[in-house]
Amino acid sequence: MRTTRHIPAIAPTLLAALLLLAATLPAAAFTLKEQVLVDSYEKSLKIAAEHALGKIRPTAEYLSSEVERIRESDPLDGGKVKARMKTVWKFPLLDERYVTVIDVWITPDDKAIYLTRYKMHSDSNRVPILLSTDERVRVLLQTLGMVEVQPKKDDF
Repeated sequence: MRTTRHIPAIAPTLLAALLLLAATLPAAAFTLKEQVLVDSYEKSLKIAAEHALGKIRPTAEYLSSEVERIRESDPLDGGKVKARMKTVWKFPLLDERYVTVIDVWITPDDKAIYLTRYKMHSDSNRVPILLSTDERVRVLLQTLGMVEVQPKKDDF
């Protein structure tokens, strides 16, 4: 009985602590629909970001990339899936790392996934870019499905 009298006194403190905890927890990185897109196409998106970086900055040495944002897109805009890729790179023989954020559009069909457009969003390096940063292309990224393998004759 004694503990029930203290609950009303503790309740506002507990409520404040829970609200503070909820406010400090990070929000989910992706919605369920976005996470399905990431899970389905992450490998192809990383290859697309590496390819686009090589076209935008040919002397860059690609290090890594990650999906910042992703959504389904209108094919007339560039492709069926659009992703904003944070791409980390460096110049050969130098240790300083740079970040270039590139929007890539990919178009999957029943046999393959293609990079169909890329566009640079931002760049942390001050060296001017002389090449186009917004291109429509058709680059094979990945083939889908099973590849039929012919059995080899073993004459052992």
